[in-house]
Amino acid sequence: MQNAPQQFQAFVSRSMIYTDSNGVANPIFVYFGCPYSIPGTDPNGDPIWVCQFQTQGFASDEFHTVCGVDGVHAIYLALSLAGVRVAAQPEAMGLDWGGALNFGFPPIVNPLPATAGIGGNGGGGGGGMINSEDLQLSPAPGY
Repeated sequence: MQNAPQQFQAFVSRSMIYTDSNGVANPIFVYFGCPYSIPGTDPNGDPIWVCQFQTQGFASDEFHTVCGVDGVHAIYLALSLAGVRVAAQPEAMGLDWGGALNFGFPPIVNPLPATAGIGGNGGGGGGGMINSEDLQLSPAPGY
């Protein structure tokens, strides 16, 4: 893991094919950077872990930064959010990654209480599926 990136540098990627209404196949890519820590940045002075990802090939390419309580949490959240962002693109209807659900990205599941910092499920309780509007990409309190 790196501590402070000089610039975004992908270490893994996912490629998919978007077939437009004319039957033309176009490549779509999602690139993920290596998770890294930012020392002393949460309320307790602990590090926050960051993972960045970028989409390319859509009408509007995007760059995202996701935070977690450790490197694994950050990359898991980045993979999950990438699935949400890809599915939200207008091109998603013509997109395929071997027929896999959610284009092979993890489903968004919130096993923690809503106060854990990774979103809620419409008002409390925690657990269950959440949507992208509920997803708060911040570290859990106490970490």
